[in-house]
Amino acid sequence: MKIGDRVKGKEDVPRTGGKVGTIGNATHLLKCRHCIGYNKQDYYMGCLVLKDMGGDRLKVLVFGERNWKNREHIKRIRYVDSHRVITQS
Repeated sequence: MKIGDRVKGKEDVPRTGGKVGTIGNATHLLKCRHCIGYNKQDYYMGCLVLKDMGGDRLKVLVFGERNWKNREHIKRIRYVDSHRVITQS
């Protein structure tokens, strides 16, 4: 291994149909809520459903960070209840 060689890491693992997931091919939206004290803010984040885990749970690849702009390059795998995921129209 040489300096600069890519090591398989978290950003390389999530793949869907042979294509690396991006915000451009997000097929679903994840309903989220950010709470501070009594205040709350609801928002949606683009995601790809990777797997049905059974028991009304889904494994999804979520793009972005909260509802901040210019953070769409960040992607994380989350395990969520299926009622929080809706099809993007």
